[in-house]
Amino acid sequence: MILKSKFRFWAFLIVGVLCILSSILLLFFMLWIADVKSNASIMVLFAIGLLSFIWMWLFLGELRTKAVAVKFEDGFVRIKRFMGLVSASVFELKEFDGYQTCLLPSRSGFYEYLYLMKDGKKQVKLSQFYHSNYSDLKKFIIKEVKFLGKENFSYKRELKEIFEF
Repeated sequence: MILKSKFRFWAFLIVGVLCILSSILLLFFMLWIADVKSNASIMVLFAIGLLSFIWMWLFLGELRTKAVAVKFEDGFVRIKRFMGLVSASVFELKEFDGYQTCLLPSRSGFYEYLYLMKDGKKQVKLSQFYHSNYSDLKKFIIKEVKFLGKENFSYKRELKEIFEF
């Protein structure tokens, strides 16, 4: 059986809008830096730091770890990060120790995330927010991989995982 993840429309929309807005902001601040007097340098540094954090969160946190294209086939899972735009990593399902779930809060409620764990680390993150067929992916995983329990959400851990490679 072959099962592929499918992205929700708003995942593309949100990523596109965030990329466009942050690019416009970056361009605005670069132009501002070129025209700034020395007394505004602290504000410029703050703006650059904020933009850098947003870019890292978007690209390293969201696109690299959560917006992943997944394909299950013949006991293997193929993962393409950055919404399927980069080359795939392939794992055998039996390589995983199991899976964990976590509820992430949002303004509209909670979204469930499912983590495929290998050697105590999250190798694959499937997201109810990004994947329209999340429930099908979860049903498949439940049959194939051991449940390791639920994890409580932590912003600190989320931030730390952005920088783990």
